[in-house]
Amino acid sequence: MTISNRAAKDWVVLLGLALCMGLNGAYAIPSEPVLPKQQELIEQWGIEALKVTLSANGYMVDFRYRVIDPKKAAKAVNRRDQPYLRNLKTGRNSLVPSPANIGALRHTGGNLQKGKHYFVLFANPGKAIKRGDKVNLVMGGYALENVTVQ
Repeated sequence: MTISNRAAKDWVVLLGLALCMGLNGAYAIPSEPVLPKQQELIEQWGIEALKVTLSANGYMVDFRYRVIDPKKAAKAVNRRDQPYLRNLKTGRNSLVPSPANIGALRHTGGNLQKGKHYFVLFANPGKAIKRGDKVNLVMGGYALENVTVQ
């Protein structure tokens, strides 16, 4: 049986997603905020940043966040905007992959719920972003600057 390159890549993405989510979908949340200016971002955007970490064996960068105010958060989590992650060391941007079979690896709907956790997965080709690197994350007008990848 032969698998096309596109299908093989989709399976790799799905496997990476399953590995980073864990078998039961649970994940650890750090007890301290990602940023010192966290409260300002929550008040402005209604989103609490939980973690920015490597996943899928380093081929993805995983941003986890909790929605505090769904109306404010809807401005940042917008289907029309393309989130990106800028590696401050190299200046290169990483985008959210959108495999044909499953769509964008992020929440794109408008039905955000208060207190619920969401994720955005960014491609990390060649494992260019390493643990400890500094990145800027942009989703619409929402921006996390100078965040250390865990």
